[in-house]
Amino acid sequence: MKQRSIFYYFAEAKADSSSNPLVLWLNGVGVGAFSENGSFRPSGKILVRNEFSWNREANMLYLETPAGVGFSYSSNDSYYAGVYDKMTGRDNLVFACHWLKKFPQYKYRDLYISRESYAGQYIPQLANLMV
Repeated sequence: MKQRSIFYYFAEAKADSSSNPLVLWLNGVGVGAFSENGSFRPSGKILVRNEFSWNREANMLYLETPAGVGFSYSSNDSYYAGVYDKMTGRDNLVFACHWLKKFPQYKYRDLYISRESYAGQYIPQLANLMV
């Protein structure tokens, strides 16, 4: 992942963040975090609190992959011609390992991997690599 910068957004659980599970959401920040299950949702030109946000009960880690999606990017333009699901699964694993090194307090939590849409292709790739 040397030539890729992967964007993420983390929302700590509001209730007992020190013991609640970690949820890795693989459908990006824009839709998941700021339209559906995140702490805020758009209301006209402003963001308002989402009373049904998932981080009421879980620590939410929103990830934008592959590079080229949302705020994630590659500094090597040739990367975009060869993106495929297994590569994205590996990138997700590398990201998760680096993130857990930086935030070791989440390393031994229950982990749930969730998504919607095409990100459902990346979960089996990531889970297979994790096992």
